[in-house]
Amino acid sequence: MPRGDRKFLYRVVLVAALLRLVFVLWYPQVPAGIGDDRTYEQVALNLVAGKGFSGGLSSGQWERTGQPAPLDVPGDPEIGFGPVYPAFLAGIYLSIGHLPVGVRVMQALLSALTIVIMFRLARDAYGVRVARLTAIAMMAFPAFIVYSGMLLTETLVVFWLALLVWSVMHAARVASTSAWILAGVIAGVAVLLRQELILVFPVLMILAVWKAQVKPGWRYVTLFIVIAMMTIGVWTVRNYVVFKQVILVAAHGGDTLWLSTTGWSEWNYDDEELKSLTEGLDYLEQNKVFRQEGIRRILEDPIGYAALCFRRIPMFWITSHTSYLVGLEQGFGAYYARAEYGRLSIKLLFLAVNVGVILLASFGIASVFRQRLPWPGVLLLAPIGVIAIVHFLLFAAPRYQVPIMPFVLVFAAVGFLNFQSWWSERRIKLATALQ
Repeated sequence: MPRGDRKFLYRVVLVAALLRLVFVLWYPQVPAGIGDDRTYEQVALNLVAGKGFSGGLSSGQWERTGQPAPLDVPGDPEIGFGPVYPAFLAGIYLSIGHLPVGVRVMQALLSALTIVIMFRLARDAYGVRVARLTAIAMMAFPAFIVYSGMLLTETLVVFWLALLVWSVMHAARVASTSAWILAGVIAGVAVLLRQELILVFPVLMILAVWKAQVKPGWRYVTLFIVIAMMTIGVWTVRNYVVFKQVILVAAHGGDTLWLSTTGWSEWNYDDEELKSLTEGLDYLEQNKVFRQEGIRRILEDPIGYAALCFRRIPMFWITSHTSYLVGLEQGFGAYYARAEYGRLSIKLLFLAVNVGVILLASFGIASVFRQRLPWPGVLLLAPIGVIAIVHFLLFAAPRYQVPIMPFVLVFAAVGFLNFQSWWSERRIKLATALQ
């Protein structure tokens, strides 16, 4: 990397780290353990206490009350999510004690370091100007700052997904066995971090075979897939030993499918149908019932399900990312009704930033498709397409957008520069015509 780029990147990463550290250390944070983060916390603390990978979603309470078991109860063996994020939390707690601030600081640093990976990806795909704009945008993008303070998977997924795309690009470039082994391990860990990423790494492999300048041979393709599946397989074996069933990563799928057929924006734990489906069943049994009922609903009313899918588009894409920001967590209507126009203005500004980035990215994607699409650029499109499709078909919440936003910002930078070039040409033509 040229010295000028290194100096620029060091400065941007330093400012990004300072912004995030100031936010997590001095700005009031949402208390840990009051939402989905409680399930990760419970499993992490059980790991630290030597009680195994237990508790969390499998504790058997969330389906009826919306509240997981207390943190100090071991609970049943966990099968609702993969092991990586609870292990990440447990590693920090083993080092410093049960201090959520330590997790926030680590996530703040990881969020800043992700800029280095995305700078390299953007530079290899579209040049240094796009890479610099991407780095600056990532430094200040509100969602990355806000979620670094939450004990949720988003920040770690952002980092690991960027690392996964880089590892495939690097392996295709150097064409070495060790690079493809590394990429396979990273892919496997990514799936154990968030199960939906099992759809991303095969797409990356297919694109590498199709578009890479030096196409990987079948030996490398097979090696990559085998190593990824072996990495995942370690957890699959654990699941079989504990539950006597072949469960690749987690059983958290049936409930998501059923929820996707309801039209709800969040779980309604007082719903009578939900209570009747979950009463007296353990987590695995509940997911089996949810899956069957979800499939039945889709087959009985495919048009209604399709309508729900399209309703999820704005739920996924149009957000201010302020639901976890203390002082701005309520809806737009609540602040308007109380005439709190300052807070309302900030929320609207954050919304405008997010929507503006997506519009610029849409323009950038359209413009690169009109040109010769470089193969690294194809890799950067893969996470956007795969995860957007997943949450078109299944339940969508604003935070599920966060892992793909670094890639969206790359194309927003492309769109900004292309728009700038187009506008300059228009001005020159207009000035020439007026002479």
